[in-house]
Amino acid sequence: MSSKPYTIGVVTPYLSGFFLGELANALRDCAKEQNLNLITIRANGFGSYDMPLALDYMDGLLIILNSASTRLVEQAIQRGIPVVSTAADYFPLPVEQVCSDQTQGMRDAFEHLVKLNHTRIGFAGDLSIVDIRSRFQEYKERFAQWGLPYNPDWTLSVHEPTLPGGREAGRIFIERDCDCTAIICATDLIAVGLIEQLKKINKRCPEDIAVVGIDNTILGATRTPALSSVDQNLQRLASEAIDRLIARIEGDKYHPKPLIVNQQLIVRGSCGAPLHWRSDSEDPQTIRNKLIDDFAKAPTDNNESAMALAKGGFDSILNLSSLYGPFLNWACFANWQSEGPQKKHLKVTQLFSEQNRESNLSKQSDQTCLPQSYPPRHLLDHDFPDHFALTLVPISAEDDDPWGVLALIDDLTSDTSNSSYSMFDNYLDMLSLFIERDALIASVRNRERKAKDLAEQLEVVANTSNDGIWDWNLKTNDVEWNTRLLEMLGFEHSGDIRAYRNMKFFERVHPDDQDRVRQQVLDHLENDKVFKTSFRLRGADDDYLWVDASGESIRNPLGQPERFVGSVTDITEQRRSQERIQHMAYHDALTGLPNRIMLNERLKTHIRDHALQPKAVMLMDLNRFKYVNDTYGHDVGDALLRHVAKQLKGILRGNDFFARFGGDEFVFLCDVTTEQAAIELAKRILVEVESRFKYNGIELSSHGSLGISFYPKDGQTADDLIKKADIAMYRAKQIKSTKAMLYALDMDADVELQATMEQKLKVAMENDELAVHYQPQIDPNNGELVGMEALARWQSDCLGHVSPAQFIPIAEEAGLITKLGGQVARKAMVQLAKWQQQFPERTIKLSINVSPGELMRSRFATEFIECVKSTDVDISQITVEITESAAIGDLDHSRAMLQQLVDAGISVSLDDFGTGYSSLSLLKQLPLEWVKIDRSFISNIDSEAANKDIVRSIVMMCHSFGYKTVAEGVETSAELKFISNAGCDLVQGFYYSKPLPADEFEKRYLQYADICSASDTSAKH
Repeated sequence: MSSKPYTIGVVTPYLSGFFLGELANALRDCAKEQNLNLITIRANGFGSYDMPLALDYMDGLLIILNSASTRLVEQAIQRGIPVVSTAADYFPLPVEQVCSDQTQGMRDAFEHLVKLNHTRIGFAGDLSIVDIRSRFQEYKERFAQWGLPYNPDWTLSVHEPTLPGGREAGRIFIERDCDCTAIICATDLIAVGLIEQLKKINKRCPEDIAVVGIDNTILGATRTPALSSVDQNLQRLASEAIDRLIARIEGDKYHPKPLIVNQQLIVRGSCGAPLHWRSDSEDPQTIRNKLIDDFAKAPTDNNESAMALAKGGFDSILNLSSLYGPFLNWACFANWQSEGPQKKHLKVTQLFSEQNRESNLSKQSDQTCLPQSYPPRHLLDHDFPDHFALTLVPISAEDDDPWGVLALIDDLTSDTSNSSYSMFDNYLDMLSLFIERDALIASVRNRERKAKDLAEQLEVVANTSNDGIWDWNLKTNDVEWNTRLLEMLGFEHSGDIRAYRNMKFFERVHPDDQDRVRQQVLDHLENDKVFKTSFRLRGADDDYLWVDASGESIRNPLGQPERFVGSVTDITEQRRSQERIQHMAYHDALTGLPNRIMLNERLKTHIRDHALQPKAVMLMDLNRFKYVNDTYGHDVGDALLRHVAKQLKGILRGNDFFARFGGDEFVFLCDVTTEQAAIELAKRILVEVESRFKYNGIELSSHGSLGISFYPKDGQTADDLIKKADIAMYRAKQIKSTKAMLYALDMDADVELQATMEQKLKVAMENDELAVHYQPQIDPNNGELVGMEALARWQSDCLGHVSPAQFIPIAEEAGLITKLGGQVARKAMVQLAKWQQQFPERTIKLSINVSPGELMRSRFATEFIECVKSTDVDISQITVEITESAAIGDLDHSRAMLQQLVDAGISVSLDDFGTGYSSLSLLKQLPLEWVKIDRSFISNIDSEAANKDIVRSIVMMCHSFGYKTVAEGVETSAELKFISNAGCDLVQGFYYSKPLPADEFEKRYLQYADICSASDTSAKH
C-alpha cells in the first residue's frame, strides 16, 4: 500500500440500525486496521442518491445495498475511481460485487432443523424483497433435496420485514391452524414478532415450535430464549469489500464474477437444540459481540439523550462530547446555492471546531465550493486530520430537493468504542431528521408569506385583469366574483359585486363536470396538488361557457386552507375549434362519414370489449370509378361518392357503422351473427349503390364489389379483418360477381403467391441469378447508338419469366430494392468496362436506374462513385436515372446526392417526366443533363393531337433549360418521325429493340458499324 493513506468513500442508505449500523462499525474497524481514511455518505434511502459529494477526495467507492444511482457510479468511474457494491448490480458498468450468500444460510438453517427431527418447516417473510425471495426459493428447494413434502400453507407471506410483519405472520399461522413444528423467518425482527404473537395462544418457543431467524441482530441475541439466527458475516463482508477496493486502486483488473461471503448459523435456544450444539463459543472480539457487551453496560437512557440532543439541530454538536466523548474534530454545514453565478455550489454557513468551541460556533463563512470538493480542505484554518473519518449527511427540504449538507470530521486514531460510534451514528440519523423538519417548517412559512403576497397582488389586479377572478372564503363558503368574471357569465349590469356573494361556486359548474372539479379542488386543498383544469360554467342565460381555471389556496400558520383564489379564462371558441378539428380528424371531409381512423378505433374497441361477439366486416369498392373520374372529371366523381354515402345512410340499421376507407372504398361494421344475414345485408347495400345518379345533366348508375370477413372467425385484429374483407372483395371483382363474397382461406392463394415470389426473389438475389438486359438509346437524326439503359430481368426456375412490373414493387416493399439496384449497377458497370476495353473506338453511355430508397440513403452517392471507380469504367459515360417521386421525397437531400454525382463526372437523367409531380421549379433545382419523356405521351401520338403538343412543349422547355431529351416507348415509324421532327435528342423503344441480353446486344450494336441496318432488323423483332 502507498505511504499516503487511501481514502475510501462509502454510500449507505442510513448510518444506524442492526444491519447498516454493524456494517458501518465494521468499516471503521477496517479503516483503522489498514490505515485508511473513510468518507461515509448517508444517502437517506435507496437507489436515487446521485450527488457527487467529496469525489475529489476518494480513491475508491463502496456502495452498500442499492443506495447509489447509476449516474453517481458513472461519474466515479469517469474519474478513475474503482467501485465495489455489496448488493446492487450496475451492469454493464465495471462495478464489482461482494455479496453475502443468501442461499447458503438458508440451507444451513433448514438442514439444522431437519437434524432436530423437524419435517414440517414453515417460512415467514416479505416476498416483495429480492433477498428474501432468493431465501424463499432456496427454502422450497430444500424440501425436494431432503425428499420431504412441501405444503404452501406453511408459507406465511407478510407485508414488511419488521416486528409488525412478524406479528402478521403469527396471526396467519393461527388463522390457518398451521401444523408446522418449526419456522424459518426471513429476518430476526419477523422472528421476534412471531414469537410474541404465538405466546398469546400459549404456543411456547422452542417447546411447541422451533424458530430460526436471519440477520443475527442484537435484539434477537438478547431475547429469552435467545434467537438462533443466520449471521450474514458483515464484518468479513466489509473486510473483503475493502480488500477488493484496495486491490483495484493498486492496479488489479476488474473481476466481473461476484465475490461470495459465506453466512454462519448461530445456534441458540429458540430452535430447541441441545446445549452442546449451541454456539456458546462465539468470538467476543466480533463487532456484534462487542456491541452486545457494550449495550448491556450502557445507560438505558442513551437513546433518549441522543434524541434530546439532536433536537437542537447543528448547534447540538457543541454538547456532543458530553455524550460520546471528544472524538469529533470539527464539523460544518453548507447550503446549496439555487441561483446566481454560484448555482450548484455549496456555501458554508455554520462551523464547529473542538479546538475552539465558542469562537467558531455558527460563524458565517462566504466560502463556496463544488460538491465534489466539499468540505473544503482548508476551511477557516481547520485541516483534515492525518487519519480521518468524514461523515456527510445530505439534507432535503420539500419534494426531496437538496437543501444542505452536514459534514463531521473525526480522528480515527482516537480510542472510541464501537458502541459509542453506533450511538453517534444513531444521533446523526436523528439529527438529519430534525434538521429536515426545521427546513420544512421554514419552507412552509415561506410559502405562507408568498401566498399572502399573492393574495395582495390579486386584490390589486382583480378588477383590471382580462381574466375572471374568484375569491372563495372556505370558512363561510361565500364566493366573491370580480366584475370581469360576472360580465363573462352574462351579468352585464352587475352593480355591486357583493350582491353575488351567495352565488356558490359549484352551483354554476356543469353537473357532468362537478365531481371531477370537486375532486381536483379537494386534491389541491388536502394534498397541495396544482389546481389547473377546464370545465363548463353556467352563465346568466343558463348557457355554459368552457373555461380554463387555475387557483391557489391561502393557508393559516397551521397550514390549513382558509381561502381559495383563482382565475378563469373563457375558452369557449377555442373548445369549439377543437371540436371541429376533432371532427375533421375522425371524419371524411367529402362525405361527412367516419374515416379510416375512426373505423380502426371502433373495430379495436369491439374486439377489446366484446371478445366473443361476432361482427361482420364488409369492404365495398365502386366499379369503374376511375373511369367516371377520368371521363367526367373529379367533380362528378366526388358527387358520386356523396350520393353513395347518402343512399347508404338510409338503409343501414342503428347499430351498424360504416366509413369511407379511402378513394372509392367503404367499410361497414355490422351486427350480424350468421353468414346468411351478412349476405342479405350486403345484397341490400349493393342494390342501394346501383340507384340512378344525376349531376349537372349527367345521369349515371354505379355498381359495387363487396367482400365480407367475420370476427372472430377470420381474424383477431382490425387490420386482419379488413385485409380479409379486401381479399374477398377483389375475388368478387375478379370474377365480376354482382353478389358479395365471403372470405375463404383459398383466397389467400394470391397473397401466398406474392409471399412466394418475395422469398424466391431473395434466393435469386443471394445466388446472383438476376440478369441485366440492355435497351439501346439511338440518335434519331443519324441512327447511331449513343447509349443504353440497364434493366433487371428475372427468369425463375419455378416461376418462369417474372415481369419487372411484378418483382420490382415486391423488392421495394420487402426492403430489397437497395441490394437489387446495387447488383444491377455493378453487373452493368462490369459489362461496360469489358465493352470499353473490347471496343475502344466506341463511346457508349450507360444509364442506371436508382430507386427512391437508394437515393435517400446518406452514403448513396459516395458508395455509387466508389462502385464506378472499382470497375475501371470511364465515369463520364455513366448516367443515373431517377424518378420525380424519388427527387421530391426529400428535395434538399436528393439535390445534395445528385450534385455529388455530377461533381464526380456522372450525368443525371429525370425519368418518366410528366407523370408525377413535375414542375418548372423541380427542373430548375436538380442538376440534370437529360429528361426522359414518358411513353404515355408517345403511344398513339399520331392520333392524339394533345400528346403532340405536350411532347413539343416538353422538348422546347427542356432545351431552354439546357437539358437533352430522351423519348421512351417509340414503337412505330410515325412516332419516330414525329419525335425526330420535334427535336428530341435520343430515342428508346421497341422500334429499335427490346432490352437484350449482353451477348445479343454486343452482336447487334457493337460488332457492326452499320447501326442503321441493325436497327432495321431490330424493328421487326
